[in-house]
Amino acid sequence: LPVGVLIGAGTGAIATGISTAAALSVPPERFAAAVGLNQTARLLGGALGVAALAALVGTDVASFKDVYLFCTLATLGVAVLGRRL
Repeated sequence: LPVGVLIGAGTGAIATGISTAAALSVPPERFAAAVGLNQTARLLGGALGVAALAALVGTDVASFKDVYLFCTLATLGVAVLGRRL
C-alpha cells in the first residue's frame, strides 16, 4: 500500500504538470495539436507500460514486488524528464 500511494501521488502530480506544459508551450493555433500529441504519448506509454508489467508478473508474490519497483522507477524517471521540460 505505501508504494501504491507513492506511485499514485507521483503519477497524478506529473500528469497535471505535463499536460499544462504541453498546452502552454505552443501558440494558440497549435493548442489542439499539442494536447492531442500529449494524449497520444500518454496512451502509448500506458500501453507499453501494461505490456512491460505483464512481462514481469508471475505467479508468486515476489513478482509483484518487481512490478511495484518498475512502476516506482518509471515514475521517478518521468519526474526527472518532466522537470527538465
